[in-house]
Amino acid sequence: MIMWGKCRLIALLTIPTAALCAAGWPTESDLPELWPRPPFTVEGQNIVDATGRCVFPRGVNVGNKSSEDRHATWQSREHYLSLRNQGMTAVRYLIFWSAVEPEPGQYDNAYLDAVARAVEEITASGLFVILDMHQDLFSAAIPGGNGAPRWAVARQDLPHWTPDGVWSLAYFTSPRLHAAWDAFWSNEPGPDGVGLQDHFARTWQHVAARFRDMPGVIGYDLLDEPMAGSMMTGIGTLALATLGQMSFQELGLALPDLIEQSMKLGYLPREALSMLESPDAYRTLFASIEPAIHHFEQTSVAGLYERVIAGIRS
Repeated sequence: MIMWGKCRLIALLTIPTAALCAAGWPTESDLPELWPRPPFTVEGQNIVDATGRCVFPRGVNVGNKSSEDRHATWQSREHYLSLRNQGMTAVRYLIFWSAVEPEPGQYDNAYLDAVARAVEEITASGLFVILDMHQDLFSAAIPGGNGAPRWAVARQDLPHWTPDGVWSLAYFTSPRLHAAWDAFWSNEPGPDGVGLQDHFARTWQHVAARFRDMPGVIGYDLLDEPMAGSMMTGIGTLALATLGQMSFQELGLALPDLIEQSMKLGYLPREALSMLESPDAYRTLFASIEPAIHHFEQTSVAGLYERVIAGIRS
C-alpha cells in the first residue's frame, strides 16, 4: 500500500497479494511517480517534497539499545536495500543521549561519526533517515532502561519496582523512575549546575550541527515516548478505575477483585484485557485518561520541545 497526498491522502495504490508473490515488492522503477522527491522543505507542520506533496514516511526502527558495544548497528547495505525493495522510504534511526553526552557538557564525536557512517549506508540505499533520541525507562540507571546518561538521573537511591513480566508497567509503579522523569520535567540542575533540559537541548544542538548538511536526514524525533513521571500513578489509577467499571459491567468482576488478580499475575487478567478488543471499550478507556495526558503534553512536553527547537535553530 503506497499513500501520498497534497497535505491529505489523494492516492492509494493497493497491490494484490498474488501479484506480490508473482512479481515481488514494488521498487522505485515500478512506481516512480509515487516516490518522494528531494529536496524536502517544511510548509507549516508538513514536510513536502520537490513536487509539493506531503511526505508520509514508511519505514521501521533501526538501532542497537546495548551500550556494551556502543550501540553499533549490525545491519548492512543488503538489509537496507531489502527494506527499500519492500516499499519502505525511511528509517527511524535510534540514538541515545547517554552516548552523545556521556559526561556533563562532554560530547562523544566518535559515536556521532559512527552514526553518520550508518546514516550514509542507509541513504546510499535510497532510504531517508529520521534521528530518534530513544529511551526506555528513561536511563540505564533504571534496571532494563536506556536513554539518558546516569548522571542525569535523580534519586537513584529510591526503590525500583515493576510487576513481574511486564517491564513497561514500571512507568506506573517505580518511585525511582518517577523521580527521574520529574527532575527532568522540572529542569532540575545536573551535577554541574546546568538544568537537565538545558543539557538535553544542548545535546540536540550538537547533534543537529553534525547532521544538518546530510541531505538524507529529513527530521528529528526529539524524545521517544515522553512519560509523565509521578503523574503516571494518577493516570494509571484513572485507567484502572475505568477498566474496573467496565469489567464489573461485562464480567461481574469488581475492582478490588480485578486489582487482586492483577497483583497475583503481574498483569491484567486475560478476561479484562479481552474487553479491549472492542473499539468502543478501547475508546472509553482512553477517553478517561485523555485530559490528564493532554495536560501533561501542554504543560511539560511542549515546553521541552520549544527549548530544544530553539537550541537547534540558534
